[in-house]
Amino acid sequence: MKRFLCLLVCFCCLTTDALAQARHAQKQSPKTTATTWAREPNSFMGIVFGKHIAGQMSACAAADGLQANEECFTRVVPGYLLVERTEVSAGKLGIGILRKYIHTQDNLVRTVTLAIDQNDFTRMRELLIAKYGPPQQTRDEEILIASGSRVNGQILEWHGKSVALRFKEFGDSFEESSLSIGTTEPTVQKADARRADDPHISAL
Repeated sequence: MKRFLCLLVCFCCLTTDALAQARHAQKQSPKTTATTWAREPNSFMGIVFGKHIAGQMSACAAADGLQANEECFTRVVPGYLLVERTEVSAGKLGIGILRKYIHTQDNLVRTVTLAIDQNDFTRMRELLIAKYGPPQQTRDEEILIASGSRVNGQILEWHGKSVALRFKEFGDSFEESSLSIGTTEPTVQKADARRADDPHISAL
């Protein structure tokens, strides 16, 4: 009888532990909401992926030919352009853009990266979902802050046939959120064959 009771207690303990591990795994696993990206764009904020940067945006050095509300770029290092005069696009979206970069390869646009005010994370998330549909994957990341406390930050991801978008609640610091969108194709995109005025793109 004692042996039976011991076995029963061990079984109950193992079952409880297994259920606890299952709940933990379920909490940590990413949430998948869609298998395809129906609203996959070919551009972001007016910049078309796979096309030459010339004709899409002017260098800031050509200040004489720029309009007052026109964004321009400064080449930081080969392949990376810092976009300046972002106040206009930020105003259209109603968010604070801290930094905006364009990554190019052979002067063809591959990725657009934004760092925005972290206070605008919720609004930007709503704008992205309204424009591109729900993300295919949503997950949390645990971040250790200077005080030793831990906070959870959300990561949203969209994956299409040739474009991927990733939006993180916390970027390089706790004062900013980060967004990166661009082509996943290894060579030149066939963006020229697609409309530059993609109906899924407005201020975004």
